[in-house]
Amino acid sequence: RLSAGASLFFTYHREKAARMETIERNPKAGQPDYLLTTLYLNRRNFGLKPKIGVLYSPYDQWSIGLTVGKQFRISGSGDAELRQFPTLDAAGTPVTPNVNYADSVTATSLQNVSSARVAPVELTLGQAFFFSPSFLVAADFFLYTPDPQFTDWAVQTTWNAAVGLEWHATPKTPLRFGLFTNNSNTAPVAEGGTDQTDHVNQYGVSTGFSFVGQQSSITLSGNYTYGAGKSQIVGNSVATQALTQQSLTVYLSASYQL
Repeated sequence: RLSAGASLFFTYHREKAARMETIERNPKAGQPDYLLTTLYLNRRNFGLKPKIGVLYSPYDQWSIGLTVGKQFRISGSGDAELRQFPTLDAAGTPVTPNVNYADSVTATSLQNVSSARVAPVELTLGQAFFFSPSFLVAADFFLYTPDPQFTDWAVQTTWNAAVGLEWHATPKTPLRFGLFTNNSNTAPVAEGGTDQTDHVNQYGVSTGFSFVGQQSSITLSGNYTYGAGKSQIVGNSVATQALTQQSLTVYLSASYQL
């Protein structure tokens, strides 16, 4: 009734992004002055994620599991380019920025920007209970501890939880439904502070339907998440802004066994 195991996952992360920001500067001669900033980023990282776990089954219908894992970077590479375009020239005359590299007031090329994708230690406690051969209930609790090597912004220990149901209407047609959280690992935005990181806790629902044959299966599923919180998009200001995030994802997958 007690078993233990270990897994080793190979991870590969590829990131290509163009990030654009508009920064308000001191106006000249009463003219609004902005700095248009664009960062072009291209990087990739390789890593390993070991995970160990134990499983205990006090009864045939009930199982409890505990896992611990953490991702480690083993190599990576990348490059970036930063371009900044003003909307006023040195004399205070409005200009129309364009994308020509030579017209940027700042043009910086960076190399070796792969940077380690530091990851928290993940602790998971889960249980599954079969009320009948065709009805399963599962619940999981996740705990994430911050990695001290991550210094881009302040992070803290956070947690998530999920509960799911699976019911086989027939032996070949399982139906699934779940509820889950996606909590932020940043501190809540406090009144009177400045330059604080966004903080949004999300809640989600998922559902899915599968058809399973002797050698093949097809699954249609989706999930929806929504959350509300606060942000500070203006630097060096105590003003806060309401922030909402939501997403809808639909999956269609199929498998075939030769």
